Amino acid sequence: MDIKEQKLRFTKRLIVLKSLKTSNADLTAFTKKQEHSKILDMQLSGHLKRLENNMDAKIFNNLKAIYPVGTKVRLVKMDDPHPVPKGTLGTVIGVDDIGSLLVKWENGSCLNVLYGIDIVEKVM
Repeated sequence: MDIKEQKLRFTKRLIVLKSLKTSNADLTAFTKKQEHSKILDMQLSGHLKRLENNMDAKIFNNLKAIYPVGTKVRLVKMDDPHPVPKGTLGTVIGVDDIGSLLVKWENGSCLNVLYGIDIVEKVM
């Protein structure tokens, strides 16, 4: 191999090495951005989860205050394939941890009233 060929090979290797260094630097910067993004996502997720838990606690406490055990209710609407008939009376026996009213219906059914989906009214 003559001197000219050796210089050409050396130049090609140098170009490849320079491109690898640039790629590694770019990759490192990209990785740092990804890690930072993941950290921000985790912080936001944690904040939203705490906010959601706080809202759930407020809804749960409000439902327990509005519908204490023993409250008489009448079904207005139920979104279920086999619902309790509209107008059926029932007695609240509790509130579960996802905010559903536990009701013992007069027709013998025990279908829960789902918060934000089904509708009942208090009977005085």
